[in-house]
Amino acid sequence: MDIPLTYNREYTLGSDYRCLLDFRLQDGFESCVFDIIDNKDLGLKDSENWSIGNAEDESGNHLFNLHIEKILSDSKESAIRNVARCIDTICMALSFCIITHNNDKEYCNPKVYCYYQGIKARAEKIDSNDYTELVIDKAGNREIFCREEIGVTEASELRKIIEFTNNEFIEYAKAISSDNPDVFALKQYYLALGEEHITSKYFHLFSIIEYIEDKYSEFAGANLIFDNSSEFNVRVGEFVDELLEKYQSGKNEAEPNKDDIYSSINKLLIKMTNYGRATKLLNILKHMGIEFYTKESIPLDKALLQSLIRERNILFHGNEAGDEEIRKHVLDLMYIDLKIIQYLIKQF
Repeated sequence: MDIPLTYNREYTLGSDYRCLLDFRLQDGFESCVFDIIDNKDLGLKDSENWSIGNAEDESGNHLFNLHIEKILSDSKESAIRNVARCIDTICMALSFCIITHNNDKEYCNPKVYCYYQGIKARAEKIDSNDYTELVIDKAGNREIFCREEIGVTEASELRKIIEFTNNEFIEYAKAISSDNPDVFALKQYYLALGEEHITSKYFHLFSIIEYIEDKYSEFAGANLIFDNSSEFNVRVGEFVDELLEKYQSGKNEAEPNKDDIYSSINKLLIKMTNYGRATKLLNILKHMGIEFYTKESIPLDKALLQSLIRERNILFHGNEAGDEEIRKHVLDLMYIDLKIIQYLIKQF
């Protein structure tokens, strides 16, 4: 089975210069075999020889080709379902390998995805054990290793060769295919890649921040300001009564629901801590060993995190923000979130 995997390839150097970028595997990579994931994790039986190589579509555009020599499965439907799941895993893992080693995230952040119309395969029925076998020519076996290189082939085209090892690819693939809840972070990052709208990119990436804020809240270093005691609740009730008595607008035709007002104020107060959100997030990131970001290794600080949180609040409430500011923060989040994901994978 030959499955073409393509990706977005537009490379933007400022507003006036655009070109197409190829992310090519090292020459001679065509026969390399990925020992991707245990068959039991994939739901496949005795599957073997999954290889990735460079290829071209009908228009001569570069793409990756996923070659599968053999798949054994209980039925054709099961084979298709499991292969589709594997394709998703491989596309995500390839995307992470590329983005991890791509130092030009501000210009291009490719998302690898399946070009389903180009799939070629043949099926054979094995009556003796009631399996369906998808058979293609046998692939070779070679260690996977790419090197990083970028060069100009024509005035409007760039070729970039990304460096990563088979172990790195397998680490990402195993993490993506696991049932660990941290897979949420990897999926959100993958969704933010490619040609996704810039605001959508921001929400996908910031959802990873919110995920770790909840997961690692014990490392935020903050303490609650108020003790949620019976006496405290009584005082809050008295405070609500006083507010209604002194400051009610008198414009309401119906009596305000005092219980709803009390509940809202009480919930707000009992969650208040001695640190703000940015400081707590900074403490969590430090716990994860994340103190620098961007390819220049700029130190993370409270001001940056406050800016990211402020942008989130502006967008979340439907207000407009400048595209350039969003793009800058998307790039910041791409670097920070990638470090978060690498930390999470080590905990699997």
